[in-house]
Amino acid sequence: MSRRHRRRVREEQPVGPFRPMTATISGTVTPTSPEMSRPGLDAEVIVAIQWIDQLIKDMREGLAYPSAPEDEDSAVKRYLLYASMLIDSVLPDIIMSAIAEHDVMVQIKQRILLEYSAKATYFDDHPDYALYMMTVCEAASILRKFEKAKSNPPGTASARAHLEEMTKKFPVPVGMVEKSFEMIFSEYAEPDDYVWLYGAPSAMLHGDPEGMRALLEQMPDGTQVPHLVYSLDHVNAMLVDTGRNALLFCDRFVDRFRPGEGKFIKRVRYLHLTFLKLILKHPDGRDNDILDAVRAEIAELEKAP
Repeated sequence: MSRRHRRRVREEQPVGPFRPMTATISGTVTPTSPEMSRPGLDAEVIVAIQWIDQLIKDMREGLAYPSAPEDEDSAVKRYLLYASMLIDSVLPDIIMSAIAEHDVMVQIKQRILLEYSAKATYFDDHPDYALYMMTVCEAASILRKFEKAKSNPPGTASARAHLEEMTKKFPVPVGMVEKSFEMIFSEYAEPDDYVWLYGAPSAMLHGDPEGMRALLEQMPDGTQVPHLVYSLDHVNAMLVDTGRNALLFCDRFVDRFRPGEGKFIKRVRYLHLTFLKLILKHPDGRDNDILDAVRAEIAELEKAP
């Protein structure tokens, strides 16, 4: 979750087959769904996100996946596989929401995508935590649900036995505890990024009262009107962030499952370069220092062989 590419969101609108991309697609194609279209939505961004979606499908194909977490590496791999399916599911949903002018859902789903990507990154960086979460912590979570439901005594007994088995097989390291998402995210971004990119959309996701501040537009005469459709500049920038967050996950998946496989490394690199250029094309809400850092990174990537 690189801060230099993060959107600097205004408080009044809190918030997200390999082939060369042609420069002519944007402005000449209107993104559509079977029922509607949305002129002004950048088709170049939509196509680039679809390339990421295809990349994720291709990354999973033909791999041998661990059937259970037996050690740190297998625990990370199983979580990355799991996250890849979740990200693979949410990316098309974000596109469809944008086309349908459901911009609030674009913001909410981008918050969901951010959580998937950040957790996968954290698990990859901390394999010992991944093993704990995929064994003891997962078993404890299942048991809590059975106990709370109070409707399946045999299931509860089985879940309790499974937790005991996991605890014996994978002793919990001293000091190891389940971390909140805020603690995980703080390793990759600043507090204001957490608040505006995750916390603020969470208010709408959960229907918390404060969420209405983002959905009611204050008019000059003091009245308020529903505000569900954002500016196209804002939506296009959110979609660029969607691609960036998904690519951060792709980096980890390729490094863990397909190290040294040139065709995937080149695809990921090309998509990173594509989205860096799209950041400059859709700078809404981004500070000049962020844009300068993006230009510098583009120059470095273009110099690389």
